Amino acid sequence: MNPPKNTDDAYFYRYDVSLKYKNGHLADAKDIGREVMDKVRETHDELDGVPFAYDGDKILVTICSLPAHELELNDVALEDASSNRISTALDVGGESDRKRSRIPYRSKTFDVKISFKDKFSMDSIVKAAKGEPLELSQDAFRVLDIILRQHSAEKDRLVFRQSFFERPETLGFKGAVDVFQGFSSSFRATKGGLFLNMDLCHTLIIKPGPVIDFLLSVQNILDKKTDHINWEKAKRMLKGLRVKTSHNNEEWKISGLSEKFCVNQTFEMKQRNEGPDGVEIQSVEQISVYDYFVTRKYISLEQSKDLPCVNIGNSRHPVFIPLELCSLVGLQRYTKALSTEQRSLLVNKSR
Repeated sequence: MNPPKNTDDAYFYRYDVSLKYKNGHLADAKDIGREVMDKVRETHDELDGVPFAYDGDKILVTICSLPAHELELNDVALEDASSNRISTALDVGGESDRKRSRIPYRSKTFDVKISFKDKFSMDSIVKAAKGEPLELSQDAFRVLDIILRQHSAEKDRLVFRQSFFERPETLGFKGAVDVFQGFSSSFRATKGGLFLNMDLCHTLIIKPGPVIDFLLSVQNILDKKTDHINWEKAKRMLKGLRVKTSHNNEEWKISGLSEKFCVNQTFEMKQRNEGPDGVEIQSVEQISVYDYFVTRKYISLEQSKDLPCVNIGNSRHPVFIPLELCSLVGLQRYTKALSTEQRSLLVNKSR
């Protein structure tokens, strides 16, 4: 986003962004905001050719005004449509496909609302660069920070707030987590003018791989026996992480674990059969998650029988998947405490 050379009559325009699923539920823009806004740029003329910077959450900045103070851009569909995912997942709640499609976290079609917030002259940045104190300088700095974030996102860097990380640069941690090295940046006004402050920083990233291996590693279970896993701790560690399921190659977010083991966790499965007179008869069968995957999906499960299932649904509409079919995807932050050995290694690597 390149501002014009003459800043006297040039402005930054700031807009509020709201993302909603088609059922009206608010979407968490921090997870999918950039992906949605990239799709808006592709599919809606209102933003076609308009240079903008997006903070990945709720603020959009442009260097020209949009066609209207308030834009409602409906039916923004991401490419990995949820209908394919839902039809291949196991719904333990026993709901129909039509009702399943209304579960908010699975919806992949959004309504985007962009509302004008304010504008301020680019000349305020020029004056701040000269060391002149201005009331609008903090707003200007926020815009510059957003532009930095947009630039880093377009360079395919990991972006966490005002910190940016190059994907290949890891420090070689052992176990289930690794450390990415990057930098944090922010603009500051001083009497000498406008300065860009940059510091070296690090963040912990979960290594992709089987969920079972991750739990054994982070709980330091050296004998690799799954019956030694603390499942209460495991539930807290896994909540909110993204996994890919091997039986359908789809990506989901973990909401929790089942209360029962896979062999005992049952659900109602509806079946349609033809009666003697040719009339369709519906029946309901209680079946365990383990038996469903082994006898109906013909998937061999070697570890999951006496382990909890991963819940990729929610408490009202649980969707349970055997643990060994789930693998953590890459580029997810690890927010738990490090071991003493890991802390020591991090300090040494950071010098």
